[in-house]
Amino acid sequence: MDVSEVERYLRDTFVGINVLESSGDTFVIYDPNADLPAHRQFPFLTLVTGDTYDRVSDLSRPGAYRLNIGLTKDTYTTRFGAVPTRRDESGVLDAGCDYARRDTLMPHPVYATQHWVCVVEPSAATLETLKPLLAEAHAFAVRKYRNQRVRSCRLLMDEHFQTLVGEAHGQELEAARLLAQDRAYDDGCSREDRVRWAAVSLEASRRQGGGGRGRRTRARSQEFMLRMWVIDRLAPDDPDGDWNPEALAGDTLDALELSPAEARALAAHWSELDVERMRELRRHKNLTAHLDRLIGHLRPGPVRDQLGAWAALRPLLP
Repeated sequence: MDVSEVERYLRDTFVGINVLESSGDTFVIYDPNADLPAHRQFPFLTLVTGDTYDRVSDLSRPGAYRLNIGLTKDTYTTRFGAVPTRRDESGVLDAGCDYARRDTLMPHPVYATQHWVCVVEPSAATLETLKPLLAEAHAFAVRKYRNQRVRSCRLLMDEHFQTLVGEAHGQELEAARLLAQDRAYDDGCSREDRVRWAAVSLEASRRQGGGGRGRRTRARSQEFMLRMWVIDRLAPDDPDGDWNPEALAGDTLDALELSPAEARALAAHWSELDVERMRELRRHKNLTAHLDRLIGHLRPGPVRDQLGAWAALRPLLP
């Protein structure tokens, strides 16, 4: 097989990869959003077509190349035992093998200490035997990427950000709310951290609830939608707190000033209402935007019945 065939297989098989090329060499990185900074772009597979990095595989020949694969420690040691440690004056490891031998899986001449292996010019048959190792290398890269995302989430979730939310005002507070909300929505973070970020966003939203009636309604509506999203997507174990469906149902009813019957009577001739009455109906519509998803989480009873009446009424509100 030539190098283009191997590269095509890698591109067609593994999702989330970013393939970088430099001086004829190919570096395969797991970077599903193509946004990793340069210092984090670590390949898990490479295709080397020259003697730029070492000269032991005779890659200066026309068409020569070497496939390099980063494995887990367990897989490497299962196949080759302990990693070699002795190096010659050029930095090449003494692994007891001929690094120029073609179509043979062997330790990497330089990076075997990091559990890399290599094959010079694999045949189609050998590539077939390598596919489980390639898949493992990809899966290992995915795990490392996700673990780093989780660590990044936790790093941001420090006392400085908590202080910012506690002290910010105006646009700065809104920016903090949106940042925390984005982190809650980030499936690269752990479930636990996403719930913590949602709690920070919720706190920021509540601190925005001062001021005029419209501003309070907007903040309350944002709060209800976020709580509903957490209940739906993350299902945290929170029998008494903000993520409890019954608590959200009670808070929703407390925020509604009209009864369903009163709102229905007003909605019947809404085009004749004055501006303030119209705004009142719209406030109620905004405060009940989450009900279709909430009702399914509630126990049968009066609270569920009242919210069901609001859910049925909501399409009639202006």
